[in-house]
Amino acid sequence: NTEEYILYSELQDHIKKAINKLPKAQKEVFVLSRIKGIKYKEIAKKLNVSERTVEVRISQSLKTLRTLLKDFFLLIAVLFVRYKKILFSLWIFLG
Repeated sequence: NTEEYILYSELQDHIKKAINKLPKAQKEVFVLSRIKGIKYKEIAKKLNVSERTVEVRISQSLKTLRTLLKDFFLLIAVLFVRYKKILFSLWIFLG
């Protein structure tokens, strides 16, 4: 329905804005890993850093995103009930 679509679109917008607020190094590994699906080992090689550095940056980015999006967790939960498959993917995406 239209109301749910608007809520979902609003949530997507907030997620994109939150990702754009990440520090450059965190955003870079987050996008490569969670959006483009590249493995940590490949990211490390591409960025000329250790795999551990990639892991730390992912962990930091997820912590930051959880903080930035904490006000939207209820909305995610409500939408999850109706759109389990789509939002489960989103939940996994956010760690």
